[in-house]
Order: sequence, then structure tokens, then C-alpha cells
Amino acid sequence: MDERGTLDGVYVKAIETYPNPKTQEFNFGVGLYPYNAYYSGFGLGGSFTYYFNKTWAWDIVNGMSFFSFDKDLISVLAEDFGVEPEQIERIKFLVGSNLKYVHSYGKLIFLKKFIRYYRSSFIFGVGLASTNERSYFTGNFGFDINFFVNDSFSVKFEACDSMALNGSSIASPNYIVVKIVTGISY
Repeated sequence: MDERGTLDGVYVKAIETYPNPKTQEFNFGVGLYPYNAYYSGFGLGGSFTYYFNKTWAWDIVNGMSFFSFDKDLISVLAEDFGVEPEQIERIKFLVGSNLKYVHSYGKLIFLKKFIRYYRSSFIFGVGLASTNERSYFTGNFGFDINFFVNDSFSVKFEACDSMALNGSSIASPNYIVVKIVTGISY
């Protein structure tokens, strides 16, 4: 067989183009900041994303406000060492603007019954993290995978790391947030 009918050495019988998603997307969702020894953060947030083409997008504004819940370590520190919970730096909100590089599109079969399209991207940008004690400029990086329910509605899983840019590599806070988001495209 000749080279024209193969893709990565496999004979191709049909090629389907990926449906072009809409260019603007509002996202609303919840987030979890679980990687702190003293507390867990639960967040509510949203974002607006503009897709320039199939490869590049701009997450123009992305924000999340957090509510913290103490872990058992807080009571141990208070009882044994006299450390008050107010002395622990807690995340209040994250705001950022990020570029997205869409590295893959595809489709999959969900629960052996439903065909769903997806889009996955790498995230990088800048932002602001605010705590109960101070604010930091951040460098953001992460990834997301977006599953389309139909051409206007999607469910997205995102993990993003916001690293504080305060000039000190030893004491720089690092905020890794995992999100589940719904998207409305138009």
C-alpha cells in the first residue's frame, strides 16, 4: 500500500474533521485547594475565555474566591503549642489572565454509549493571589481538559499552579488548585 492512505503507519479509511467550537466561553465552577497542612480551601469562581483559533486562546479573566476549613493540625497546634488559627496565612482569592495552548482535540466514547468531543490545553500566564496577610503577583501554569456535552455546553477539569513571584525562592507560596467547571460557549 502506498503512503497516501496511511497515518502513522496505519491504513486510514475515513478522516473526520473536529467540529470548530465557538470562540467565546463563560465558565463557572468550584475549586479545591487541598495542599495546605493547616486548612483546605473551597472556592467558587468564573472566567471568560476567547479562542483565537483552534490552537490559541486567551483566558482574559479568571477568578476564584476561597473559603477555608481547618484541618486537625490546627487544634493540635493550638492545644500543644499555643499557635492561634489567625496566625496562619490563608488564601482568599486568585485572579489571573492566562494564555492557553490547545495541544489536542479528539472524541471518545463515554459509558460505552455516548460519543463526546474533548479539547485539552496547557495554561500559562500571570495573576494575583491574595491572602489574609498580603498579596502576591503569581506566575500561573497548568492544564485543562474540556468535554463537550453539546455545541454550547461543556464540563472542564482544570489543575493550575499559581506560584508567588516575591523574589524569594525559599518562602514563596505555591497555590495548586483543582477545578471542576461548566462552560457556556457562544
